[in-house]
Order: sequence, then C-alpha cells, then structure tokens
Amino acid sequence: MRDPDFTTLRCFVAVAHAGGIAAGARRLDLATSAVSKRLADLEASVGQTLLERGAAGVRLTSAGETVLRRAEHMLEIAKSLNADLDAHATGERGEIRLAAVAAAVSGRLADDLAAFERTYPGIRIMLAEGMNFDAARAVADGTAGVGVVVDHHLPPGLLKFPYASDPVWVIGRKGHPLFDGVPPGQGIRFEQAIEYDVISMMGGASTESLLAAAATTIERSVRKHFEVSRYDSLRRLVEVGLGIGFIRESGVTRYLAALEIEGRPLAEPWADRQLCVIRREASEGGRALGILIDHLTSGPPGRPA
Repeated sequence: MRDPDFTTLRCFVAVAHAGGIAAGARRLDLATSAVSKRLADLEASVGQTLLERGAAGVRLTSAGETVLRRAEHMLEIAKSLNADLDAHATGERGEIRLAAVAAAVSGRLADDLAAFERTYPGIRIMLAEGMNFDAARAVADGTAGVGVVVDHHLPPGLLKFPYASDPVWVIGRKGHPLFDGVPPGQGIRFEQAIEYDVISMMGGASTESLLAAAATTIERSVRKHFEVSRYDSLRRLVEVGLGIGFIRESGVTRYLAALEIEGRPLAEPWADRQLCVIRREASEGGRALGILIDHLTSGPPGRPA
C-alpha cells in the first residue's frame, strides 16, 4: 500500500463533506477529473471501496468513515505543524529564561508578562526571581536570556534598556514620628530616617548596598535592628513597630491601604533608581527574545514600576 499524500486526503475529506465529487472539487478549486482520479488512486491504494457513487452523489462506506476520521485528524496535525513552523520562523514561538528582581515582579512586570502571553501565546517565559546581583549575573553568564534589574553596579558585557523608575522609600508604622509634619508625597532625608532602628534586607539586595554607600558618604551608620531575607517579612516587622525600613516604591505603594504602614520617598537624588532590561552584548538571542525586549521597553521612559 502506498501512503496517500495530503492533497489526496484533502480531496477525500472535501468530497465526503460535500456529498459529491463535483461539489468537493469546487470547494478545493480543482478540476472534477483530477479529484476523481485521486479518489480512485486512494481506493486502489487501500484496496477497499471508500465511496459508493450514485446519481444523487456519494456515500461513505464503513471503511470510508474510518478513513474520513483518520484523514481529518492527519490534516489537523499538518495544519498545526505548519502554524508552529510559521511561528518559529517569525519568532513567535520559543522559550525564554527571564531573571528579575523582586521589585520588578511585584510591580508592573507581572502585568507586562500577562499582556505578553496574551499577545504571544507561543513564547513561553521561564521566570526566576532573585537578588539584583544574582539576576544580573544570570544574564551575564547565559543562564538567562534577559533580565529586569536595578541599574546599579551591573556586570560588564551587558546591553541595557530603560524600563521603569523605582525610587527608594522609607516606611514605618502608621503614626511613626519620622513622618510627623511631612505631607504624603514629600521626601524625607536619609540622614533623618537613620536616626531610628532599621529593618534591613540581608546581603545581595541592591537597595542595601545603595544605603550603605549613602551612609558612608555622610559618615553615619545604619542602626540595623533586624535583618530579613524577604520583603513581606520586612513590611510585617515595620507594621508592628520594630523599626523603619527602606524599600522600593514598587514594593510598598500597593500595600499601604492594606497594612498599618505609611511611607515617603527619600529626598536625595541618588534614591531615584531605575529598573532596566538587560541582555548580553555577545548574544544574538533570537527573534523571540527581541520581541520580548521590545514589548517590555515600549512604554514611556520613567514610568513607575
């Protein structure tokens, strides 16, 4: 038995659904004689009659009904395969490893990724959340194809694209004396804030290295009361009054209404930090990676994280 080709299967399916050879040929925009020959060749190939021909048209035999089900399934697979190959050719299919800091994931990155998946369902994003240094290093060493990180002390060999503004805030329990007389939205100076005990993040958080450098510049030290590894722990300890905390805007503004905390941005220019999208200079990355980077960076510069 010679395997039927897809054109022959399409002819058989069209005729079966149309109820006649001439009608099926019209659906395919083919000559009736050409379709009739393909059907005869198919029946000869399988050694069975698949269509009973009559004055009123054609009717499937029992064998024909079996072939119809299988042919429809094969044609659907072929259609899906062609769609997949087209998507690969245009870059709309693939897998991308994305490394990102928690400040990005808890902010607008989650919304951006949801929109991306709706637009490009064939591109799968594998997200790994980590500290700034770890996320940037993952991109630098090729573990991840793209990253969303704080633009601060990045490894060499990376290309960066502006993503969002994410300034540092100081937070405290509602009614904390640090905020007395300071209207919402008005900045608080760093040297005022570190008069109080601080709940800090463990090593690796970019905010902590930024604060340490700022304290050194003004020849002050930060009074670390507790060190934690998660921002939700930091917010909770602040909420119960064990100290103040420093956290990026993306990690606090959405929690203000739900928690017994309040916050203000730091007044110093160095506290207005930026998130950026990064990839390796030496990596071509492929079309799918370019699509993702374009999607993430298409918003206006300086938008909130």
